Amino acid sequence: MLNCSNYTGMRLRFQRWLTVDSAARDQVFLVVNGIYYVWLNTGVGPTIDSAWTPFELAIPSADNSPAVTIEFRLRSDAIGFYGGWNIDDVEL
Repeated sequence: MLNCSNYTGMRLRFQRWLTVDSAARDQVFLVVNGIYYVWLNTGVGPTIDSAWTPFELAIPSADNSPAVTIEFRLRSDAIGFYGGWNIDDVEL
């Protein structure tokens, strides 16, 4: 847990290397303070990053929160083989 008391305008930044099938088969999502789907992959085709890709997202649910939790989740089916969701350089 992270203490974000007295902070507003919170943003989550990280580098991602995402290789997953379409959102119908593989769901990649962020959960902040128990709020599901703060971000969710969309699209009809696979997402294939070919390098580390910067990602940034406003997370107002972390504003003034004394106990921020951030979860990176991946739900996949058993069809196809992809690299998954790799995360680095996380900043809040």
